[in-house]
Amino acid sequence: MKKIKHLFISISLALVMVSTPIAGDVFQITASAEATVYVTPTGKRYHKKKCGRGTYTKEKLSKAKDRGLTPCKKCYK
Repeated sequence: MKKIKHLFISISLALVMVSTPIAGDVFQITASAEATVYVTPTGKRYHKKKCGRGTYTKEKLSKAKDRGLTPCKKCYK
């Protein structure tokens, strides 16, 4: 009976270890899922959604920040 308990515990621990994500894998997943923002052609700000009238283009958040755009005060309260 003791051997069966030990075998069950060993298999359970192995399954938990296999199903637990490694920190490096989690970082890669979150780093690749960058936020998309909306930018007007003449604007100085980026938006979470289409905020007001005008034409908006989708852009990665990092590119919008690289261009010197700032967050919209209405969208990012």
